[in-house]
Amino acid sequence: MGYFGAGGIILDISDPCYPKKKGQIKIQPPFAGKFCGARSHTFLPLTGRNFAVLTNEGERFAFFNKEKLENGADGGKHRGAQPMNNLHMIDISDPSDPTLVAEFPYPEVPEGFPWKNFNVAGMDGAQGPFGPHNIHEPMGKSWLEDNPDRIYCCYFHAGMRVYDVSDPYYIKEIAYFIPPNPEHTYFDVPIPGPMLGTTEDCVVDDRGYIYVDTFHDGMYILKLK
Repeated sequence: MGYFGAGGIILDISDPCYPKKKGQIKIQPPFAGKFCGARSHTFLPLTGRNFAVLTNEGERFAFFNKEKLENGADGGKHRGAQPMNNLHMIDISDPSDPTLVAEFPYPEVPEGFPWKNFNVAGMDGAQGPFGPHNIHEPMGKSWLEDNPDRIYCCYFHAGMRVYDVSDPYYIKEIAYFIPPNPEHTYFDVPIPGPMLGTTEDCVVDDRGYIYVDTFHDGMYILKLK
């Protein structure tokens, strides 16, 4: 399980009434912190493999502006450079010793994208708490895709990202989709920052259709060519 600031936790649930901690990997610091979301968000074992993917959650840039990022909050707390949030490949062959073995690559920035990278998108030169959000989780359901060589990730305003993890030490991004920036809000939430296209959650069915919802732009149904 992703256990927020405690990192990734592996439990012995042979007795479900008395779960016991089997292993733990802490990744904060150097990853996560300050204005990011969940310090450790998701810890997904890859079916039939001795590896799992652990994620730190970034945050929606719509909740921030340059002033807030530079001045921080609560008397200056969280200001300045924002720690990296990422997806991490963890070796779990020994559940008592989960070990970081690889990092996922930075999302490809499309040609013609208005900013030089996703960390500063819409922030007037300030650096935001960029990072991933939810990944597809098969959950043992027959109607959901369960491909242990592939990871689907909603990467907030970097869009939907698809990775080939067949080689756990050399991870490749193979596809992405970034939704358009919304023109207005659809519910009453303060938006001090930029209105960027932002992917939130994803589910992939057994036919390969990818269902992606967004912060302010509805749902998309995608498929790899």
